[in-house]
Amino acid sequence: MGYSLLSGDESRNTIYGIYFHVRLVEISYL
Repeated sequence: MGYSLLSGDESRNTIYGIYFHVRLVEISYL
């Protein structure tokens, strides 16, 4: 269960990282 929780945290961090990068690109293109 701990491993599954850790894996979920990792994927969530990756999603946040991609979302943040997309927002930065949006701002730079604006």
